[in-house]
Amino acid sequence: MSIRRHRLKNSLNFVYYSFHQKNSNHYTMRRVVVYDAKNDRTIELVTNNFEWSANTVSQLANLRHLNLRDNLLTTLPASFIQLSKLQSLDLKANDLQSLPPNFHTLPALRELTLSMNLKLPFEAQKLQLQQMPQLTFLDLSYNNITKPQIETLRTALPNCTVVNWDYKK
Repeated sequence: MSIRRHRLKNSLNFVYYSFHQKNSNHYTMRRVVVYDAKNDRTIELVTNNFEWSANTVSQLANLRHLNLRDNLLTTLPASFIQLSKLQSLDLKANDLQSLPPNFHTLPALRELTLSMNLKLPFEAQKLQLQQMPQLTFLDLSYNNITKPQIETLRTALPNCTVVNWDYKK
């Protein structure tokens, strides 16, 4: 495995780590980005098979942007709702089967990407999503959701752009 650490010019608080691991005859890239820990706290853990530990959430109390795409997550811990400053969350291409209880109580969450989570039962999660009037962007693409289902959600969230690129007839 090779690890590369990059510090971008003119951005002293931005650190980018990429991991390249050889599996059989191919390389798998893993990416970790940590950005500006003092102000705009961002963490990207993309294609890492990331797993939550018991104290992960408590260590991320000031987190504002979190990208957990492509991590094969099946659920998020109930303690996830402690991320009260979280503004954007990308959970694209995981195996989510549900959102944590009280997920709708994340007060600062404005942007949510749940696309490509085919195991996430829309009807069961719709009630939580409808209780999130603070959302301004919601991506539910490629989850086998019908146009009438999306229209119901758009009506409940009039200030939110709800994206769904795969309407079933």
